[in-house]
Amino acid sequence: MTQSSDALSRFRDRLSLPLIAAPMFLVSGTDLVVAACRNGVIGSFPTVNCRSPEQLDQWLTDIDIRLEAHSDASGKPAAPVCANLIVHRSNARLEQDLQVLLRHRPEMVITSVGSPAPVLKPLHDTGALVFADVASIRHAERAVAAGRSMIGTPCCIGGITATRGGSPQAKMSGGMFLRTARPGRTGSISPRSLRMTSADA
Repeated sequence: MTQSSDALSRFRDRLSLPLIAAPMFLVSGTDLVVAACRNGVIGSFPTVNCRSPEQLDQWLTDIDIRLEAHSDASGKPAAPVCANLIVHRSNARLEQDLQVLLRHRPEMVITSVGSPAPVLKPLHDTGALVFADVASIRHAERAVAAGRSMIGTPCCIGGITATRGGSPQAKMSGGMFLRTARPGRTGSISPRSLRMTSADA
């Protein structure tokens, strides 16, 4: 079993389905994240949906309080919350948002639109699993080299990462992407996106 698989096992009993509710720009907010997590689906949102790092802190605090109340009332732990951190150089708030996430010690983080390398160590040091959202083989190879926990690609679904990728490789099938990005590795493909584990994460 891979290190990533071992890490994912901590979530297994908290999920009704092995799904991540997509982090949608200007759509995903606290209500959607809480609803997903209450129903056993990993809830995610882009940190840039918050107007400031201060609001991001408020969102994460609110989500934590509401999910803790749900767990106390139902006797069942909620699914994890997964913040989506835009790591492109155009994100002027990257370092500030990262510091907020580190204070809240997230269980999972998705990095998008750039190399996850600058944020991997501090996130891993808090125990977070880091998913690199990629749109091409080149992006996947860079994420593997950086040491991310897992890789995901929107494939033909779309989204900002796919449109920024601008490559025919972004239109690959999940199976082709898996075989090309990680030859000789095993992984799983879901209808929503590709998720694959790494033996050297």
